[in-house]
Amino acid sequence: MAEQAKRLHEAETLNALIHLTETAARATDDIKHWVSEMAQEVCKAISAVQIDVWEVSQEHLLAITETTESPAASIQDLERRLDPDVIPIRGPQGEALAALKVLGKEGPWTPLETELLASFTHHLASAFHLKWLRQSLLETRQQRVLDRQTLAAQGQGVLQLCPTCKRCFDEDLSTCPEDGTALSSPRLLPYKLLGRYRLERLLGEGGTAHVFEAWDETLDRSVAVKAIKPSNFLSAQARERFAREASLLARLEHPGIVSVYDSRELEDGTVFLVMERLRGMTVGRMIRNYGPAKPTQAAFLLRQVASALASTHAKGLVHRDLKPENLFAVAGGERIRYKVLDFGLAKVEVADSNFTQTGTLMGTPNYMSPEQARGQIVDWRSDLYSLAAILYEVISGKPVVASRVLAEIFVEVISREPIPLTALIPECPQELADLLHHGLAKNPRMRPEDLLAWAGKLDMALQTWNPDIPGWPDRCDEEEFFSNYANLAADTAGGMPSTM
Repeated sequence: MAEQAKRLHEAETLNALIHLTETAARATDDIKHWVSEMAQEVCKAISAVQIDVWEVSQEHLLAITETTESPAASIQDLERRLDPDVIPIRGPQGEALAALKVLGKEGPWTPLETELLASFTHHLASAFHLKWLRQSLLETRQQRVLDRQTLAAQGQGVLQLCPTCKRCFDEDLSTCPEDGTALSSPRLLPYKLLGRYRLERLLGEGGTAHVFEAWDETLDRSVAVKAIKPSNFLSAQARERFAREASLLARLEHPGIVSVYDSRELEDGTVFLVMERLRGMTVGRMIRNYGPAKPTQAAFLLRQVASALASTHAKGLVHRDLKPENLFAVAGGERIRYKVLDFGLAKVEVADSNFTQTGTLMGTPNYMSPEQARGQIVDWRSDLYSLAAILYEVISGKPVVASRVLAEIFVEVISREPIPLTALIPECPQELADLLHHGLAKNPRMRPEDLLAWAGKLDMALQTWNPDIPGWPDRCDEEEFFSNYANLAADTAGGMPSTM
């Protein structure tokens, strides 16, 4: 009977977790009603008496649910009290948004209960952050008018973009000379950044940034410019952390890492990176276009990526968002080369709490490590897990985590063991399957102690296996590959959104 009751409780907890995700969109319409309703449901599922939720408003705590007295006058007071039952809820850049407290929890926490509460806090953070964005929208529109006037006064043309061909033009034009489409200004940026980088074409865009092909008029070369929106730097801490990471990345100079040439800030708070311009396609698209790679091809990719990661880890950087779409197959030359892209989520490993925040979920859920899915502080072993997950997919053609429902993804990442590679590919060498399984250990302490040593063993195991499969192209002319980052944007949009 006890075992039956346990299974029933686990089922109820999982149902609550799935319902929480499915109804999260309602929070954007009526936050108070949604929070109260879901707090009651989560409370019931975890066998607690009550869950109190407070919103941070001008650094003060305001009750959202029917609560006991506020635990503190402000979020700072709350954190100073170090109450283990009170959970601060933070936004994308670590800014305080809300807090919750679980009262009267019966019995020890189960893994599913822990995941349910973690998912609830994550959705609370999203809901309160969206509320803030809506409130600031009017102010942003008003500021846009002022910024346009400022650019005009400085003699800088505002960027005009063709929605059809994605080419960039000065504001002197109203229609695209290539296809006649009316031009627009999706972002208020100068057509020429700092009088040097002339924007030529939009290559990709996402929730945090736009990536352009640009011409560096000083050095006469094509570059990629990633313009990151000011909304991603809501605190001086976030801006300082980014500047620190950009400085470190610019000094890496590893052939397996996209080179960063410059990092600047515009007057409106936009931060942009100037990087080398690559031509090719993502590893994600390689898998979709050609299926699984040959083991020797997977080994070649592994050697380059592992070397690049070891170089970043030695400098105290953890990527935190490794996935097939962030590994780029570069066309041209005698053989395809691979580079690691998008350190926009990279985190500096330092002891100073001003630069490390727990409880902030960053990364792409299907490839993130279990500890990252829990919102814990991560180290290089998290990147090793993500690399193992990528190799699993490169070899088998199937992802380690296949679900597209957010709640199910978290449960699978945290608690479900992946299907053994030998079950998908019976002829796969057991040593190879065991090495990948070691890298995918749920507990980071159970993973390999040395990334390069593990990669070396995996490389040898891959080299000894030669199945009869087409694999990927080993050598391609540039014309045979996609010619710009537009495919990278399509790949990213087609997958699970990054919870940044």
